[in-house]
Amino acid sequence: MVYVTNRPTERGNLIQEVLPGIHVLTNASLDSPWPKAQRLDHKLKEVLAKYSKHELLPLKEMIAEVMMDTTKDDDSSMLPHIDARETEYHMSSIFVDFNHPLGRCGTRNQSALSVKSNGEICFFERYLDKEYDLWKEQTVTYQIQMTN
Repeated sequence: MVYVTNRPTERGNLIQEVLPGIHVLTNASLDSPWPKAQRLDHKLKEVLAKYSKHELLPLKEMIAEVMMDTTKDDDSSMLPHIDARETEYHMSSIFVDFNHPLGRCGTRNQSALSVKSNGEICFFERYLDKEYDLWKEQTVTYQIQMTN
């Protein structure tokens, strides 16, 4: 699997190989050292530890348990310093929902992807329908052909 971005890394890379394991994607980059990304990584690992390798991962439940966390970072030195301190504080939780002076700001999409060694892929998405201000969900499961 590869990660493609429009934000070059220090080495100028736009494409990088993604090794097997747990990865967190934020507004920054894949496996960003942001505290919220590190919290998410830790929480995902905790949830996964509850299941055996043969059990189907409950992606919907994982999102409900892990990605709805509203814990904020009190240590402003850990924030990315790309916006006003108060705005960054409100955006430091995994799930974001606050009224910014320019309008409502926050999480609009939550996704989880599992890829098994047998080629089974499951993608779960929870997204905010702006028109109705309602959360909607969809799951897509498919099989890819494995090559040696």
